[in-house]
Amino acid sequence: MSVSYQWNFSALDVELGPDADDHTDVVYTIHWRYSATDEEDPPHTATAIGTASVTWEDGDPWIPYADLVQSDIEGWTIEQITEEGVEAMQASFDAQIEEQINPTHETMRGDELPWNEGEGD
Repeated sequence: MSVSYQWNFSALDVELGPDADDHTDVVYTIHWRYSATDEEDPPHTATAIGTASVTWEDGDPWIPYADLVQSDIEGWTIEQITEEGVEAMQASFDAQIEEQINPTHETMRGDELPWNEGEGD
């Protein structure tokens, strides 16, 4: 099973500033979505959403808000979640997609409930 993974960043919370170092628009929270999709038609998908906190420390390089690119945000997010956390999400996504392809659980509703069998015909 071939699965691709993708980050999406829907919002950044920023401190307008200026801060003590005269920085403005300082990112402090990243709102992220991490998704997995297989190559089937139609595709099977799994998604996680969350936030990552960004903390600046003396000596960290400063990137002005207008110069940020998605890879900066992705790197900060992975740093906060950790590589192990990302690998755990990928393993969970793979299991969710496998469950969609070969279900081992099902929710029974309506006419499928034993006391409703045959009703509604």
